[in-house]
Amino acid sequence: MDQFKTAATPFLKFDTKMINVQGRPNLPALTSLRFIAALLVLIFHYRHKEAVFSNGVSGFGYEAVAFFFILSGFILTYTYTTPRGLNVSVRDFFVTRIARIAPSYYLALAITLPIFLVKGPWGAAPFVLTMTQAWVPPSALAWTSPAWSLSNEMFFYLCYPAFYWLALRINVVLFFFFAAALLIATTILRDACFVGQEWHNFHDFFPLFNLPQFALGLALGNLFLRGLVPTHRAMLAAGLVAMVAILAHHEVNSWLKNTILLSAIFSMIILGAAHSYSPILGSAPLYLLGDASYSIYILHSPIGSWWNWATVAFELHPVVDFVLYLVCVIVLSVAALHFVEKPGRRAIKKLHQTFF
Repeated sequence: MDQFKTAATPFLKFDTKMINVQGRPNLPALTSLRFIAALLVLIFHYRHKEAVFSNGVSGFGYEAVAFFFILSGFILTYTYTTPRGLNVSVRDFFVTRIARIAPSYYLALAITLPIFLVKGPWGAAPFVLTMTQAWVPPSALAWTSPAWSLSNEMFFYLCYPAFYWLALRINVVLFFFFAAALLIATTILRDACFVGQEWHNFHDFFPLFNLPQFALGLALGNLFLRGLVPTHRAMLAAGLVAMVAILAHHEVNSWLKNTILLSAIFSMIILGAAHSYSPILGSAPLYLLGDASYSIYILHSPIGSWWNWATVAFELHPVVDFVLYLVCVIVLSVAALHFVEKPGRRAIKKLHQTFF
């Protein structure tokens, strides 16, 4: 007997075809929130960000990636699990995840290849091509900087089956406390022992330091599916208000950067958005942007490099420049979603089925 509780049927008001492989309703609000997080990362990398946005907004890119890590663990659990284990084989799980991220990832590398050949460092190429650059901190931001998080994600995917197995063996509630304790311990460790510019890449990008956020997302997904965590749209409202308050501040305080408090706020937003249908977050335009959010995330920096080169002589007003740049990124990312990301995903799965 399936012990999981499915999400509320009001989600089906958005699109009656939005059912995942487990027969659970899709969660459009969470998809839309991915666009907002990707937008914050885009702003963080924008060349004139201080002239257009407050310090709180312009400095919040790295923290927005932490939202993706928690959300990733949550969505994988919602999509791929049963009370007894994964609903696909471990091999199929890995193939599906590679198919999800590889097409746009390598498109981003192709777009910036000419720049990388000129500027290097060439020694980082093997790590970037194999998505292992975050394990070699000096190479973490090589070629195209947002790719470091995909290096983390690939490691998380490798850990996921074992983590879910552990959650079932020790009890999902105990696993939540394990994930929370791991997050607290890791935060204290890196903030106390790895300070200073010389530790920046190791402190921020090394996968083991970001793994607890992914584990927390997995734990939240387990509790959500079993109805063991209180969820209400008020949690979404409270979490968003807290985020707005942080972003509206003149600067992002160091103690809010990627810490326990920020993870708690992200968890509230995710659980609140997963609980009920939101007319705004569930709207078709925002959902489309959320669907394209991965392409926006991985392609905005490569597009930005060429945008900066092409527009440097025009001296556009920063606001005008940003709007045009954002439109360019969105259009190209939506195109990449439909002509690269989704076809590439299908092709990789078909190759796997054909040869394995």
